[in-house]
Parts: sequence; C-alpha cells; structure tokens
Amino acid sequence: MINPFLGMLIIALMLGGLMFGLRVLQTQFDLHGEVSRKLMHVIMGLVTLNLPWLFNESWPVVSLALATAIGLFILKRSKLKNSLGQVLHNVGRSSSQGEIAFPIAVATVFVLAKGNAILYCIPVLILTIADATAALIGLRYGLSRYQAAEGQKSIEGSLAFFAISFNSVLLSLLLFTQVGRQECILIAFLLGLLVMMLEAIAWQGLDNFFIPLAGFLLLKSYLVMTIAELLLNLGIVLGLVLLVLLGRQAGGFDGTAVMTSALIGYLIWSTGGWLWMIAPLTLFASYSFVLPKRFVISSNESIEHAFHLKAFPVDTYTVYTVLSATLPGLIWLFLSLSLGLPKLLFPYCLSFASYLVIIGMGRINAEGNWPETLRTFWESVIYAWALIPLAFYVWQLPGLKAALYLLIALIALSIIAWIFYYLQPRIEERPFDMQRWRWQGGLALLGSSFGLIPLFFLASQV
Repeated sequence: MINPFLGMLIIALMLGGLMFGLRVLQTQFDLHGEVSRKLMHVIMGLVTLNLPWLFNESWPVVSLALATAIGLFILKRSKLKNSLGQVLHNVGRSSSQGEIAFPIAVATVFVLAKGNAILYCIPVLILTIADATAALIGLRYGLSRYQAAEGQKSIEGSLAFFAISFNSVLLSLLLFTQVGRQECILIAFLLGLLVMMLEAIAWQGLDNFFIPLAGFLLLKSYLVMTIAELLLNLGIVLGLVLLVLLGRQAGGFDGTAVMTSALIGYLIWSTGGWLWMIAPLTLFASYSFVLPKRFVISSNESIEHAFHLKAFPVDTYTVYTVLSATLPGLIWLFLSLSLGLPKLLFPYCLSFASYLVIIGMGRINAEGNWPETLRTFWESVIYAWALIPLAFYVWQLPGLKAALYLLIALIALSIIAWIFYYLQPRIEERPFDMQRWRWQGGLALLGSSFGLIPLFFLASQV
C-alpha cells in the first residue's frame, strides 16, 4: 500500500489526463459521442479496479468519489460543457446522473466489500466492460429493438451484456477463488442474467449505480450457496420470467414491465420467502388473467372503442407501472426485515389488495349509472378483500382477531375505492403517465397504512 494522499493524487491525475486525451481524440478523429463516453467509462473503470491494492482504508476512495462526482456535476453546468464536457455529454441524451452515479457506486461497493477484492472487482468489472460493450454493440449492430425504460435498446446489445458479464464472473471465480466449477457456472449465469435485466430497466443513467450494487449483493449471497440452492434460485428466476411472459399479452406489459416484474418477484422471494410472494403473485394473476374484462367498459361500448379512446392502450404498462404497484409493498417488506417485525405482513398484503381495488374500479365507465358504479365497487372490494387479506394472512389468526383484521381490511379497501373513484378523471381523458402511477401507488400505500391499526390496538402474534 502507498501513502493514501499520493494514491489519491495518482488516480486524480490519471482521470483528468484521460478526459483531456479523449477530448483531443474526439476533436482530431470526430469520434461518435457514445464511443468517447464509453471509452471514458471503460478506462475509468479499469483504473478503479486497482483500488483494493492502493488503499486499505475506505476514506480515500470515498473522498475521490465525492470529488469526482462534484467535478462532473460542475462540468455539466459550466462553460466547459461545450469543450471538455463533450467527452461525456455529446450523446443526445441526459447522462449527468449516470456519470455521477459511477464514482458513487464504486465507492459504495468498495466500502461494502471490506477489503475483499473479488466482491469489489467483479461488480466493477461488469459495470466497466459489459455495460460499455452492450452500448457499442447495440449502436453498431443493434437491429432488433425493444422498448426500454427510456427510449429503445437492442436485443443484440443485451445479449452482449449477458455474454460479457457471464465470462467476467466465470473467469474471475475460476482463476482467483476456490469455488467449484459447477458453482462458478451457475453463479455466472445467474448474475449475468439478473444484471442484464436490471440494465435494461434502469433509467437516466442509474444503471451505473444499480448494476455494481446489485452485482455485489447477489455475488455475496451466491458465494455461500450450494449447487442445489443455486439451481433453486435459477429455477425461480426463469419461472418468474415465464409467468410474466404468459401474462404479458393480456396485461398489456411492455418488455421493461416484464423484466421489472420478474426482478421484483425474485427480490421478494429471496428476501421475504414464499409467504411474501403470494400477494404480488395474486395481484399479477388477477390483473393479467382475471381482470382483462376491465376492457369491457359498458354494454354500449366495444373493446375496440375502448382502445380507440386510448383508455387501455396496448403495451402501456412499463417499469413505472410495476413500481407503482409494488413499491408500497416493498416498503413494508424492507421495514419488516430491518425491524424484525413479521406482523408487517398484514399492511404489506393490504398494499397489493388496495392496488387490486384500484384496478377493479378503473373499469367504471365515465357515463355509467349509479347502480353500475355500486356493483363495480362491491365487486372490486370483495374480490381484493377475499383473495389477499383473508387467504394469505388472516387464516393464521384466532377467530375473533381474524374477524377484526378482516373488518379493518374491508374498511380500508372501501375507503381507497371511493377515493380512487372521486379522484380519477373521465376514462377517455385518463393519462397513462408518471403522474397517474405516482398517485395510484400513493393510494395503495395509504390503504396499506390501515394495516398498522391492529398492530397498535391488538396484541396479536403471527
């Protein structure tokens, strides 16, 4: 190890010299903006791979990361943006968050790895090589496009990302660890598949943060698993992808929604277990296979007319839709794991039940009469109330306590149904945009908060 201040100076000079050098190349050879940006990305990543051998403390790396992030932030908003800043920002899209996220992610993984070079280097290597290769392959050879969270990505680029990730993990584990060959292959395949999906759904450059952090967390957990456990994880991932693909056509999901649903399902299963999986699976199955009848707005309107009004356009539902439906539940799951409170399973279930009520109430025609509205209200509330709180939580409780839980759930779902009814605009004017998904997620979180009532007033045990 060298003096930390000397090491910081060396890294800073290398990164500064790299940017100036790429600007000269960009000017002399008219490099495509994506090429210069990815060259900066790759070389900067390769430089940071040396950090475990330069520093045995975290503070120099954190200091470097903060200084780099601040410098890149200032560069984007200063006069240098039109000269030196063109190395990073001449790509026709916003990249400032991604470039700032890169050093922050490197420092975060370095701190979490606690000196373990493998746990640090593999996630950074994936971010450095696989992400850049995918972008360049997609730029040059990408012919088969799919809708991503922002814009479009290519199947060729995503496959390149998986191939590079797989080989980066496999070779690193085979050459520098004592992990068995079969385990290495399974870990490489799982890690490559999951980070490829994550890269496809990330937005505004945040893949630079999500990829290394997720890579670290997944790698750390996989390294202690047996072959049987790794195969189970692989089966869960592939099963979730298949399930979502089967429901895609009926549900109107685009590619990012498919991958987001599978990733969140895997996250819930791997952290909470099977009991926590039942509510989101029920919501998905209901939405994809049971509630497509929502397209039939009234007896006087056809499905084609509903689509003509753009009330329910095909492939409308994206990563933001899935996050709207699942983030309230993920909040309760996180709190349950952090605080050790299994009782939070009830508000967790209520969040998905609330969203199911919202989906049901969305079938109401703007010109519908009052009896039709009441019928839809009761159908939506009873359907969500019976499927989620009753079937997956309350059955574990004694009779009187179960009745109280059910009553609270019924009241909560009824309130959310009416709030949604009065807040939603006319069906032909209802936008499928971020604002819609935010307030629907907010309503689901509000409904789930009623699940705290029995925790304060009932001495119940799960």
